[in-house]
Amino acid sequence: MITFLAPVPTLAAFAMSIVTSLWVSASGVVVLLSDIKFYRWMYWSNPFQYAMNVMTSISFYCNTKGCGSECKCPRLPDGSYVWDRSATLRSLSHERIEVDILILSAMCLLFASLASVFFVVLKHNSPPHT
Repeated sequence: MITFLAPVPTLAAFAMSIVTSLWVSASGVVVLLSDIKFYRWMYWSNPFQYAMNVMTSISFYCNTKGCGSECKCPRLPDGSYVWDRSATLRSLSHERIEVDILILSAMCLLFASLASVFFVVLKHNSPPHT
């Protein structure tokens, strides 16, 4: 949307690099949710956050509560389980995967719809009028 509203491509690229940097820094990967203070709303409105939560939950989930002596769950060098540490630090929940995927899908649909509307309304694909 910023790309369509910007008068020149250079300004659009500059603005989008700032927006993308803000989204990445507020995704809970670079700065943890517990450390985000004044821009916490950006964490919950961030598509990167939902994508990273789903991918991390799918990749590292292991039921450590049901582990016995023959547990195959990966451990960190200090002996703690990878999933337990990741889930605690990043506020992950394996039960929330479906909700995160649904929210991420809705965001994708919203962004694609808005891009289509902006593309049609602003007529960037029409030849210039002379």
